[in-house]
Amino acid sequence: MGGIPEPTTTISRASELVPPDRFFGPEQWLQYFPTTPGLTPETLGDAATIPWAEETLSAPCVKARDVRLADHFLFLGVSAVVLPVGRRSISLFAWPEILDSIRPRPPSSRPASGGLLGPFRRQRTVEPLALHAEPAVPSIRDPNRLRTWLRADWATPGPRGWSRPIGAPLVHFSVEPCAFRWHLIPIEVLDGSAGVYDLSQVHQPMEYQFATAIEVVTAALLYHLLNGRYPAMADQVARSSSWANGTGAICAWADQGELAIGLRPSAEPPGVVLSRTPFG
Repeated sequence: MGGIPEPTTTISRASELVPPDRFFGPEQWLQYFPTTPGLTPETLGDAATIPWAEETLSAPCVKARDVRLADHFLFLGVSAVVLPVGRRSISLFAWPEILDSIRPRPPSSRPASGGLLGPFRRQRTVEPLALHAEPAVPSIRDPNRLRTWLRADWATPGPRGWSRPIGAPLVHFSVEPCAFRWHLIPIEVLDGSAGVYDLSQVHQPMEYQFATAIEVVTAALLYHLLNGRYPAMADQVARSSSWANGTGAICAWADQGELAIGLRPSAEPPGVVLSRTPFG
């Protein structure tokens, strides 16, 4: 006998439930990277459906004790894109090069008429001003210095910067690709988590886990592509669950229009970012 089916939502239905400024799916990826692999209806696999119920997507507000999570950003994580110079993983190390390659394509102001992307498009007119006609491409602050620091961390003794995905070898956080699945992330840091050094002492609702560095950075950059600004968590300084070897948690924050990535910019630990557990 089979178990109870997990709650899921189709991509087309999710695009109706989630406001367009907080939804980044296959159509949006292909708008910027037309040759992104794995985004046809036939090759999406498990990502062809979104692992949350309609009720979660339409009102994902959770309140537990003093924790409140309201507005969320829903995006499809892809592990790689194809640039003119070749295939690049979606990772902290590669994001600066990926952003440099973007040639903005204005979103269509007409409803879909079928074709390759037809199953994903929202079947209603999107006003040209609802999303930026010429999106402002985000940038990462001082990418050369960032890469130098990341390379140095590879060579630094210590286990914290490395992880071992199930069935895979050790991988450093800076080159860990974004997981090819849907991600649902609050656009603000978790209330009450600032100033808490040990994440095991941070209470989060059971439906959530701590977001990794690649999740936080990818969410902030994709959100900026849609809205021309970073989400609130970047203004607040967003702490991830990823650690550099022996030094501290990886954070991201907005700095004069750019996204800075590194260790916390203040003595006190910033607020932490959460990610909704699939089917949670």
